[in-house]
Formats: sequence, structure tokens, C-alpha cells
Amino acid sequence: MVVSRNSRDARGVVEEITAAGGTAQSFSADVTKRDDMKAMVDATLQAFGAIHVLCANAGMFPSARLESMSEADFDTVMDTNLKGTFLSVQACLKQMQVQKFGRVILTSSITVRSQVTRVGRITARARRAVGIHAHGGNRGGALRITVNAIMPGNIATEDWKTWPRILAQDGGGGADAALGYGR
Repeated sequence: MVVSRNSRDARGVVEEITAAGGTAQSFSADVTKRDDMKAMVDATLQAFGAIHVLCANAGMFPSARLESMSEADFDTVMDTNLKGTFLSVQACLKQMQVQKFGRVILTSSITVRSQVTRVGRITARARRAVGIHAHGGNRGGALRITVNAIMPGNIATEDWKTWPRILAQDGGGGADAALGYGR
């Protein structure tokens, strides 16, 4: 099940998967809404009969410096990156416990170690904490449920087109420096 707030994006990923010979369906949901996450689980169970893997990958990066960020913008980042991860893991974990099997993969962020002085560092740490909490130490081991976090390196994507301006504001060395290029 490919889940996104943007149904067109989700359908595009489904098309790629099916073109490569895989099976997938799309589902539109907002990770910050508990009812949406329950509906995601229900739709997945109806379509596929089980939930074997959850890749909790929803996240966003703030566009303002911490000192100038509004409370509403901060809440949006935290709701998506922390609460969204918590709600999606919680919804799927219940089913995985029934199944006595499951894999949870949390996408954290390399921004914990980067030169970028934004809230991303806070949310990356927080997302890892959700994984530790959701796993309950080794509690999931007896049920054959694992929770892991990955921290992919920065990648020069479309979002990075705005970074030279943002990093200049932060006194950074440009996007290449934040990406770690030239080390």
C-alpha cells in the first residue's frame, strides 16, 4: 500500500511498482490524523490481508530559522515528523502484534549531524525516540517484530534548489557543504 496525502503522487509510485512487475495500491491519508492511520490499516488489510512492513517515511523540513519560525510552522513540522510517525507506527503495530510478525522502518535524518541549523535536528532525534518507544526495548522480539531507524544521507533533490539562499542565511557554506560534498 502506497500512502500519501497527495493521491496523484501515490498513484505514480503504484504505476512504477506495477510496471516493474510488483503489486501495489494507493491510499490517500494524512499521517497526523489517527482516523486516517486506522483507515490506512483497514484498507491495507482488506487489499493484502496483512501488514508485513511499515516504512514510516513522512517528514518535512522547516523553511524558517528556529528563531523566526512561527509556532504554527513548528507545530506543522512536529505533527508531521513526530506525531505522524507515532500514529502510523501505533496503528500498524497493533496489527503486527496480532500477526506475531512485522517490520517497522523509520526514516530519520542525517540532519542530526549536518551543518544545517534548523528544527530538522530536533525532529530527527525525536523520530528515533519514537522507534525505541514503539519497540518497547526488546518487547517486540518475542512477537518477531523489529523496529529500525535509517538515517539516509542528504540527497540533492528538487528541494535543494532553495538551499543556497537558506544556507546563506545560516552562515553555511552552501548546499554542497551541507550535503557533505567535497569532504
